[in-house]
Amino acid sequence: MVNVCLERKSDPTADEIAMGFKERGWSVRLLDSPGAERNAIVLAGKVKNLRRPRLLLVPEADAKQTGKELTAMRFQRRRSIFRNRASVAQTDTAFTSLLTRRYTG
Repeated sequence: MVNVCLERKSDPTADEIAMGFKERGWSVRLLDSPGAERNAIVLAGKVKNLRRPRLLLVPEADAKQTGKELTAMRFQRRRSIFRNRASVAQTDTAFTSLLTRRYTG
């Protein structure tokens, strides 16, 4: 599971991470929200039967906004990035570089 902070509507970062998992043979689903600046969640592994998340506990702060954002999240259909895959070598390099650049200090 990777939480990805996206800066604009057309930001391909979550798709690139999902493609990296897909190239390694993992089943992948992408949970995303509408809008520009947002978080997307890339899930890999046994993801076929996952359902949309729901709020189980009411947070102390921003409960209403959190509930709205969670309700807006949807599992995305397969995007073109999965159909137009790059070579495995290019994907391995890009995936490793992307994770290193974004998720390490």
